[in-house]
This record gives sequence, structure tokens and C-alpha cells, in this order.
Amino acid sequence: MWSTVRSTAARQLRVARAANINTGISVSSRVTRGPASIVIPTSYRLVLSSRSFTDTSAELAAKAAAKPRAATSTTTGAKKRKPAAKKAAAKKKTTKKAKKPAAKKAAPKRVKKEQDPEVKLRLEVRELKKTALFQEPKRLPEQPWLVYVAKNLKQLSSASDLGPAVKGLAADYNSLSASEKERLATEASQNRLANEAAYKAWVETYSPIEIDAANRARQRLRKISPAHKRKYDIKDDRLPKRSLTAYTMFTKERWNSGEYAGESFTDTSANIVSQWKSLSAAEKKAYEDSAAADRERYEKDLQSVLNRKIQVRRNKSASP
Repeated sequence: MWSTVRSTAARQLRVARAANINTGISVSSRVTRGPASIVIPTSYRLVLSSRSFTDTSAELAAKAAAKPRAATSTTTGAKKRKPAAKKAAAKKKTTKKAKKPAAKKAAPKRVKKEQDPEVKLRLEVRELKKTALFQEPKRLPEQPWLVYVAKNLKQLSSASDLGPAVKGLAADYNSLSASEKERLATEASQNRLANEAAYKAWVETYSPIEIDAANRARQRLRKISPAHKRKYDIKDDRLPKRSLTAYTMFTKERWNSGEYAGESFTDTSANIVSQWKSLSAAEKKAYEDSAAADRERYEKDLQSVLNRKIQVRRNKSASP
């Protein structure tokens, strides 16, 4: 039905346009009577308007030209979106194929070179000297002769040859009067007391543990370094006194008995050894029990004063 209406309306429109152009009407008649009008039903006008039959040829051409562009832009947009999808897929593939980092090779271990024994010894001596506490207070001369030398030190220092200068100084000392020598002896005795007080004050600036460590360092230095042979242990009454053996107790007792007064050291020592060997087991046991008790005392003192334990060698008699 709509196709019939459409074709009829189009035909009438064409007829009307042709009549407008080809009708030979004079100018005067156009002025007096207007052109013949064509009446189109309302229903036809609505159909023509909605179906774009009323558009001119220029309008129809513009619409026709606009349609391909929209299609082209739509197609281009669709084409542009496709590579994005490909990129996302490529990223996924790359993530799946990611390689694990290669493990680092372990660095080769350095081989320590053996240290030269002399260098090692020097380093040990250096460390021991730090612990040995060699900064003792200077001692004043404790002998009358040394006091006299100290007073005349300028005379010795100015001498070109020290040997003759010392001999001359000794001759001068021997020629001194008894009162002058007594005065030098008194000064030497005072120096001895001053030295003891200064030494004790210096020792007490350190703890018993530090003094014990210093003595151990000195003992080691005396063994490995000839230059430190005369570096003796520090005397400290706070340190635990070592325990005595059974034989040492017997020897001490015999020396203090006074029976060997006037005898030489060698003869006295030989007599004491023979007496020890002649003792019965019961007699020796008394000294051995005393030595065991003294050993326990020493171990307790080590623990309380120095806070350490030492396995003391327990000889039965430690006798010759």
C-alpha cells in the first residue's frame, strides 16, 4: 500500500514541476491570475515528508555523501581497536614466557696465606705488652751508694768517658765520713718506704682481674721475648695465694725449725730431702691432708676474687 502511495505522490510532484516550467502563460496573465496550484492530500504530505520525498536534489546529494563518511569513520574506529586487543594478548604471552633470573655464581673462597712466624711473634708481643701494665711508677734509689750517685748525676753526665768518672765517684763515696754515710742510708730507707707506698697505690688503681691478666702476659713475654726476661710479676696482696704441696709444707716447717742454722743451703736441702723420704705413710698423710685443704682454699679464692676456675694438678705428694 505504502509503495503505491509513494509512487502516485512522486508522479504528481513531477507533473506539477513540469507544468510550472513548460506552460506558456504570458506575463500579464501571471500578474492577474497566479499559477495553477496543485493540491496534495494531507496524508500524502506526511508520507512524503517522513520518507524525504520533499527534499530537493541538492539535499539528497548531501545526505548521500554524508552516509559513506560515517561508515568510514566507524570502520576506522573498529580497525583502530583491533591492534589494542593484539597488544594485550602480546603482553599476556610475554608474562607467561618470562625467564627466571639466572643464579649468581658463588665467589671463590680466598685462601689465607700462612703468616710469617717472626711477624706472628711480633704481633703477639705487641698485644701482650698492652695487657702487661708496664707503666709502673719510677722508683727512687734505695741504696746509700745509689742515692749518692743520683745526687752527683750531673758530674757523670758531663764526663766524656763514663768509666773513669764512675771510679772517681766511688772513691769520693768511700772517703765520706760516717755521719754522711748514715745520712745517705737514712734517705735510702725513706725512699724504700716511698716506693712501696707509690707501688701499692699504683697497683690498687687496677682490679685484681686486671693484675692477674697482666701477670699472665708478663709470664708469656718472659718465655718468648728475651728483652722482657726481667719483667717480673706484679705483687698484689689481693690476689689469691697459691696452694702448697705436702712436700713444700714439710720443707717450710724444717727451715723454720732453726735446726740448720749455720749450715749451707745445699747441705740443708739434702738433709730435708732425706728426712722426707724416711717418713712413714701415716706421717706423710698429715701433710697431704693439709695440702688438700689448702688446695680447696685456693680454688675458692680463685672463684671469688678472679671469677674463674682452674684445674689444679693434684699431685699426691709432689715430693722428690
